[in-house]
Amino acid sequence: MAYKILVACPNYDGKAYSMQKWIDAVKALTYPGLTILQIDNSDTTQFADQYSNQIPITHIDLPNEGPNRRIALSMDEIRKVALAGNYDYWFNVEADIIIPPNTIETLFLYGLEADWI
Repeated sequence: MAYKILVACPNYDGKAYSMQKWIDAVKALTYPGLTILQIDNSDTTQFADQYSNQIPITHIDLPNEGPNRRIALSMDEIRKVALAGNYDYWFNVEADIIIPPNTIETLFLYGLEADWI
């Protein structure tokens, strides 16, 4: 049985140094039927616009919010998508973490009940 998995993370233009590598890594994941999403909380839409042709990126406008609040609000947007989409798992892969293609299969080796969100 294939599980419905959302691979997502918050991001902002300060992580541009790893963005293409992150995109390539999550698109190379070998588990079938994944959904990829980033929530961009940069000050402008320029960062999201630059990569939106490769992966789904939603820009949220958060004027006057500090870094921790931006992350929290971005994670909440991902949570809403995960719940609305009735996903079995939300796999949060931080924007500068480059994972191998078989990461999800490896996580499943440790058990379906493991908390690997």
